[in-house]
Amino acid sequence: MTLEEFYYISQIVASVAVLASLIYLALQTRQTAKNQQAQMHATRVQLVRADSSRMGDPAFAPIWRAGTAAEPDMDVESLVQFSVFTYGLLQNVQETYHGHLEGMINSRRWEPTKRALQQLLDAPGFRAAFQYHKPTLDGEFVAFVEKLIADKNAAPAPKPPLERWRPLFAAERNAAQAGAPSAESAS
Repeated sequence: MTLEEFYYISQIVASVAVLASLIYLALQTRQTAKNQQAQMHATRVQLVRADSSRMGDPAFAPIWRAGTAAEPDMDVESLVQFSVFTYGLLQNVQETYHGHLEGMINSRRWEPTKRALQQLLDAPGFRAAFQYHKPTLDGEFVAFVEKLIADKNAAPAPKPPLERWRPLFAAERNAAQAGAPSAESAS
C-alpha cells in the first residue's frame, strides 16, 4: 500500500467517523428536545393539578364560585384572593401560549389548554379579572384572549356549569340503574 492509498483510506475513515458523529449528535439533540418538552408538560400538569385542587378546596371554592359569578357582595379579602388566583391562572396560560408559539408545546397539548381558557372566559368574573390584569400581561397574549372573548360574544351564551353537569350525572346514574356498563367498566 502506497502512502497515497493510505491517505485516501484514512480520509474515508475520517469522513465516516464525522458522519457517524453528526448522526449521533442529531439523535441526542432530538432526544434532549423531547425530554425538555416532557419536563415542561409534567410541570404544566402539576400547575393544573394545584390550581384544580385550590378551586375545589372547601375554604376557597365559595370564593371561586362567587368570583367567577361576579357576585357584587364579595368582601375585600375574598376579592383579593380571587384576583391573586386568577392572575396566577392567567400567567400559567400565558406561558403555555408562548411555549406553543415557540414550538416547545405541540398543538395536541395546547388545544386542551385553549379550550379550558375558553370555558373560564364563560364566567363574567373571570373576564373581569382578565380585564383587571390585562395591563400586566403580554400584549400578544392579551390580543389572543380578546379574540377569544369576541368570538364568545358572537356565539350563543353557554349554559352555566351545573346545568351542563346535571344531565351528564343523570345519564350516568340512569345507565348504572339500568345495568348498562359504565365508562369505567368498559375500559
